[in-house]
Amino acid sequence: MKVSRLFGILLLTVVATVGAQLAKDPETMGSLDRWIDSEFVTMFPFLEADANLGWRNAPAVERSWPEHELFSGPTDYIYAYQIGASGNRTSHFYAEHPLENPRATVWILGDSSAFGLGSPNEFTFAEFLKRELYPARVRVENASVVGYDSSQIRRQFEHRLASATTPPDLVILWAGFNDSRESWWYPLRKIPGAEQISNWRFHRHTEALLERAHARNIPVILNTLPSLEESRYLVGINREIRRLAEQHPGATLNDAESRFREHRNRNLYASIDEILHIRFHPSRDGHALIAASLLPMIGSTLDLSPERSNDP
Repeated sequence: MKVSRLFGILLLTVVATVGAQLAKDPETMGSLDRWIDSEFVTMFPFLEADANLGWRNAPAVERSWPEHELFSGPTDYIYAYQIGASGNRTSHFYAEHPLENPRATVWILGDSSAFGLGSPNEFTFAEFLKRELYPARVRVENASVVGYDSSQIRRQFEHRLASATTPPDLVILWAGFNDSRESWWYPLRKIPGAEQISNWRFHRHTEALLERAHARNIPVILNTLPSLEESRYLVGINREIRRLAEQHPGATLNDAESRFREHRNRNLYASIDEILHIRFHPSRDGHALIAASLLPMIGSTLDLSPERSNDP
């Protein structure tokens, strides 16, 4: 009895000490990338290892995914993914239509949904925004990375800010799935109540990002997470996203989850999700819907003139 009681006290002390440290320092809040082995990077040929973030987009590559040997069945969801020299997912648009001295720059940060996994280079919401905002001389950079959770995105944002010649005029943040128990690799997914841990860590990391952005006078648009199937775990993450948008100055909400739910159309989701347990990656139609909902918000935030020149 004495031994078990002593062990219990010791365990509570350790938990309390670690909890206090995590609450005090968001940098140490259990980044999930430490749980990912090298197979995650090798699974996606457009990724490479990174000492600070776990992995990142490999610069200046164009690789097809998924590779035939990894998956069996239909191949209509196999696309080439183009990564530019700066590590952003891109297309040939800016190469064909150079944009020098842009009026404003928009950074897109997020996970595989914002990256556009399952959609061709030309049909992601970032590419739709590039074309629509080009006449207003607004540059769009999609720095999203497959598999990133909130801790990695926060650190990525800080590293980009530190190295950027000029900060962005707007950040669009679309992330949270890889913090939830829906994520197939989330290390705590089998523990009852683990969604409360994921909700808490997502809130803390995203809050730290918002505070850093606000300190630099950078507005942020937060996107809720759409999914075809109901998920109580994503409900919790979306609740945190809405709460953060309400609480933080400079943050606004694009409620993508509600827009997708209104349609309830499986065609809004990419065919790659047929091999997953939940549909959450947008198709080209889904990306078009996201872009359409963001455009007026971007115009209002950046105070863009309604006068537009002809599209290129």
